[in-house]
Amino acid sequence: MKRPLLIVAMGIVFGVILSYVFGLYGTLYFCLGILILVYKYDIRRIIVVLLAISFLCGFILTYSSLTTTGKNISLLTNQTLTYRGTVEKLNIHNNYMILTLNHLNEMSDDYFVMGKMSLIMDVSSMDDNIHIGDNILFETELESLRGANNPNGFNEQLYNYGNGIFYSGFTEEVIVQSNDLSMLQSLILKSREVLLVQVARLWEDDTLGMVKTMLLGESNAIDEDIKLVYQKVGLAHLLAISGLHLSIIVLGLYKLIKKRLRPCSEIIMMFFIIYYIGLTGNHLSTIRAGLMVGMFLTSYLLSRKYDPISSISGAVIIIVLMNPFQLFQVGFLLSFFAVIGLVIVGPIIEKSMNKLLGEHYIWQLMAPLVGIQIMTLPVQIYYFYGVPLYSIIVNLIVIPFVIMFLVLGIFSIGVSFITLSMGHLIGNIAALCNHIIIAVATFTSELPLNYINIKKPDIWMLIIYYAIVLGMIIWAFGENKENNIIRIHMNRFVRLRRFKVLILVCILSVIIISCFKFNRLTIINFDVGQGDSSVITFQQKVFLIDTGGDTTLFGSANVGADILFPYFLSEGIDEIEGVFISHSDFDHIYGLIEIMPTIRINHVYLPAAYRTYEDNMLNMLKELMVEYDIKCHYMKAGDSVIYNELSFNCIYPYSGEVKSSNNDHSMVLQVTKGRFDYLFTGDISEVAEGEMLKYSALTEVEGLKVAHHGSSSSSQLPFISTVNPSFALISYGDHNFYGHPSSKTLEYLETNHSTIYKTAEDGALILYYDGFMGYYMGTMYGKRKDYYLCKP
Repeated sequence: MKRPLLIVAMGIVFGVILSYVFGLYGTLYFCLGILILVYKYDIRRIIVVLLAISFLCGFILTYSSLTTTGKNISLLTNQTLTYRGTVEKLNIHNNYMILTLNHLNEMSDDYFVMGKMSLIMDVSSMDDNIHIGDNILFETELESLRGANNPNGFNEQLYNYGNGIFYSGFTEEVIVQSNDLSMLQSLILKSREVLLVQVARLWEDDTLGMVKTMLLGESNAIDEDIKLVYQKVGLAHLLAISGLHLSIIVLGLYKLIKKRLRPCSEIIMMFFIIYYIGLTGNHLSTIRAGLMVGMFLTSYLLSRKYDPISSISGAVIIIVLMNPFQLFQVGFLLSFFAVIGLVIVGPIIEKSMNKLLGEHYIWQLMAPLVGIQIMTLPVQIYYFYGVPLYSIIVNLIVIPFVIMFLVLGIFSIGVSFITLSMGHLIGNIAALCNHIIIAVATFTSELPLNYINIKKPDIWMLIIYYAIVLGMIIWAFGENKENNIIRIHMNRFVRLRRFKVLILVCILSVIIISCFKFNRLTIINFDVGQGDSSVITFQQKVFLIDTGGDTTLFGSANVGADILFPYFLSEGIDEIEGVFISHSDFDHIYGLIEIMPTIRINHVYLPAAYRTYEDNMLNMLKELMVEYDIKCHYMKAGDSVIYNELSFNCIYPYSGEVKSSNNDHSMVLQVTKGRFDYLFTGDISEVAEGEMLKYSALTEVEGLKVAHHGSSSSSQLPFISTVNPSFALISYGDHNFYGHPSSKTLEYLETNHSTIYKTAEDGALILYYDGFMGYYMGTMYGKRKDYYLCKP
């Protein structure tokens, strides 16, 4: 049987995916598919056996990891225990440190703890320095990792699972007991420190950051602006240690030593690959490249022909068996799809172009890059919401300079240990290559239509895309085989009348669903920590009610830059019709200030008192509105903004009077479409609630955005009883300093029999109303799905 590793890799990948997505049912689906294949087609038994065994390996490995983690979380959460762990990585920020710990043990030995954990520690409470390899003792309450808390947001759980981290925790103090670094680990760390000092003596600024990134795996050494430019022009792959980097380093050294150390040169280089992977931080791209280069050396050592497909398959098997959740990491997908495009799709394209247009060296240059683009394009759009239009051309220009930069950089580092002046001379030439690369990237990023924003595709669209590519690959491999079973059955299926009917039904379904969604009201209450922000979409018009501030306990993530703008990119939104700001507190307004330079906003609506009232946030906002030519409106009770069947009705304030508390400037909006009403209350206090009860014609509503994050200073029982919401959303940050939400507020809502949603526990709340009798609610955490009938 040819390429058994490919069959094993396919089985393991299917096992991991089905286990994670479907659980136990995945086994049934796979077994049913195998039975159909065996019954329908003449497939060799050895292939079926290999697929079944490898599938079970992937399935059991993933399922057991998820099951064990789930049991640990249910047992260990909600109790503070003493743990012992070994520091594997550490990242120091302004006022806190994040430690990645392995070899985790609960000291009483009552519980088994599988996997690593991420431990957050306040830097100000540290008495001693902590180093990699230290065994530390600490107390914490383990917390489970959560998935994406907002639509199209960062999936913290899956990312950390891919790094082997299954828990998080916070501690105020650790006790360092010992350091258990092995001799090899100590050697790697020491040599890394020496190299970092040496490269700092040779280069500075951008070139220093690029050397650290491309040769030593320092991912944070590059300026964020340069990273963004590289991403926009399709050069982001240069910022990871890939097969190109490792091939130049390893194969260059291999050629130097193979003549003198011929009997053992391959083995020496394999040990060097292991050393270099550790030196650069054990990054996935380096491990993948190291495995493939190692397989090349192994084939050379055994005098066997090197097979790239088997090499890719072997690398997939090893990495997925080490950690099955690597399969869902963007780095893994980009890395392996790029290699598949390079070694499989590229040659097919080159052969086809030679056949159609005649042989030319240009096809040899362009075909690999086109193959990489074909295989990585869907992943690029899915994770980064866009396509760099000039990527192929830029890569053709830049790659020769990248190779020169790597070769000269390595050479200058080596020479500098002998003579620093000569190292400087060679390093300056390397720096020139780097400046050319940056100049080309910067120039391209400023060209029109350089980066085309595309809405994030659904998973089924990616499956269809790769199914078509796979079919074309199979067709290309089997075009000279008259008895090719797969091609015969594909031809037979395409000729079937039912295939044409299926295509027609799919097209009609897409048209019907698109028309149905066009008239649907969508409201997303984002999880923005201690703040408020909601996005309302109707008939392709987008409105915002409040825009949040910062999201974390340590204030390291901002709502506008890290939640709202990425969401707009993922949905292909480039224009916002209107933004309603309830009041000017940081946690309601700052997100708008962040996104104003990056997206077109037509109107901003403020409370009436802000025509004369001033504070720093308001002044900053008003200056930006003038700069970006945004129309500003001031609203009071009785004012409305109406777009077709959707209306935003202002309930409060009654005048432009300046209040003693900024919270009582809050604009209260009732969003209405058909029979559906949703009341947004900002941060009003019980004083404002009393005024509305006295002077306003408050009506019953379907939904209530609870005022002031559930504070006891508002949401009094008379107000709640009057609006009588079917559901109530409380937007607040986990572990906030204010004790939100108040137990009294929760009690009043429960007394009213309102269903309570909390962003800190449920994540973002997503609501759909189609204009009929009811509406659907969904949460990001726990995937709650509720259906409510509108009030008559």
